[in-house]
Amino acid sequence: MINNLDLINNLDQIDWNKLDGGAGTAYAIPGLFRDLISTDEAKVSASFDSLAKTVLNQDTHIEIILATIPFLIDIMHLPVIKLHARLALLLGALAESSPNGSF
Repeated sequence: MINNLDLINNLDQIDWNKLDGGAGTAYAIPGLFRDLISTDEAKVSASFDSLAKTVLNQDTHIEIILATIPFLIDIMHLPVIKLHARLALLLGALAESSPNGSF
């Protein structure tokens, strides 16, 4: 099972600044994932909303979407996360969509 430290270390393995999205680079994504594992419920909710908007944006490139999926799955395995249902719905929405209409 992954723990918070493993998740953070794995986030730092990706050069998010090089992943280009429709609204710019993905530089903010690691911070959003870090906030998802916060104990501050308002911060968790706000970071989830921002992350969902970013990855579901029609201009977001597939490279960003593919880079986020493993972290969404890892976060779902953390027992402290209270967003399991919302994370599952986000993963489902990502599975049904892609920038060009099909994977």
